[in-house]
Amino acid sequence: AARQIGFERRAPGGDFGDALKHFDRRFQLVADLGIFSWDPNCSSATPRSSRTCMGDVGLEELRCGLGAGHGPPREWRLPVACPPRLVDLEDLRARLPLKFFRSRPIGYLSRLPRKPPPVASLFAASKSFDLSQVDFYIDGSVLYALASGELEQCEFTVQRWRGMIMMLRSDEWFVHLSHRFYQFERLLTGIGMRNFDLQASHFVHLQVLQVGDFTVLVAAEVDALDENHRPIELRMVAKPNWKKTMLQMISSGSERLLQGVTQGNALTGIEEYDVRLLLGMLTADERTRLAVKISRTLDAIRGFVGDEQTPFGLGDWNRTVLPTLVPLSEPKRSLLPAADVLEELFASSPDAAGERKATHARAPTASEAITDSESSDLGYITPHE
Repeated sequence: AARQIGFERRAPGGDFGDALKHFDRRFQLVADLGIFSWDPNCSSATPRSSRTCMGDVGLEELRCGLGAGHGPPREWRLPVACPPRLVDLEDLRARLPLKFFRSRPIGYLSRLPRKPPPVASLFAASKSFDLSQVDFYIDGSVLYALASGELEQCEFTVQRWRGMIMMLRSDEWFVHLSHRFYQFERLLTGIGMRNFDLQASHFVHLQVLQVGDFTVLVAAEVDALDENHRPIELRMVAKPNWKKTMLQMISSGSERLLQGVTQGNALTGIEEYDVRLLLGMLTADERTRLAVKISRTLDAIRGFVGDEQTPFGLGDWNRTVLPTLVPLSEPKRSLLPAADVLEELFASSPDAAGERKATHARAPTASEAITDSESSDLGYITPHE
């Protein structure tokens, strides 16, 4: 049986770190900060018109959603996250084909409290990493936007906080739990195609990547854990965008992809891909150009934002050299809660608003960035006895 610990210590250069080396030397894994969970089924976080914006969250909503203990934030300890586990694929493949069921749309809007607020990832990351070393904080959909310049009808907000710049998807969309992709996801995790839960917890994997000259905190949702207790990407699309999928796997720290194969309204197969294979679909020059474009776009965004604290909206730039940023004056567009909430949350954290050298500081090593398993608060269920 697996034992639960607060954090599984992982040094850069492990399995995913090695896989990342197949991309480009500009991309390196600095630290794996583990997985935290967000529980939307909290009475104090019941959807209300005044509590649906990502930046409009209070301490009680955060404490309850994170499942932290009572007391001031500096005393909060986060529970061990337990994402869904992958079922035995051989047994599942033996049952194919399986028909998807048809249903009216059932789901929820991706907003508070169903969707974890950005500050939840910041707080969770601060338990084991010095946020003053972070230049950018992004979610799982940003790398592809940086690489392609295409927003695909999504909205992104860019906002500075202390010494970092946040760039996150900020629009609301309907999460269609009765869609057959979610049926596929539930089938692979043993939940059952028809057994969807509107109050299910969300699991977020936190990593720190070195992207060119920048230290980037990446927070990406976890679909499931494989038999080795590592994040695994699940997909089911007729015409996969392999570049987008590969960048999503890098964001979530997933080495493996399971792609559903369909015929008509039935699941007929499950294909498996390694992230190294997807990286190999690009030539070395193509991978280099991709990494350079991501790094240069981050640099352009940093130069545009400067010291401005106002949120910006991000526009398409696939036909231009630099991205377009438009100031957003509405308070509801802020990615962060009120100043007093931030002050109390990060009262014991290093002051990243202090002096920072013009040149980028050296990224911390694993031993500097990650706390010992006895004192950290994020983690996996590990295969060790």
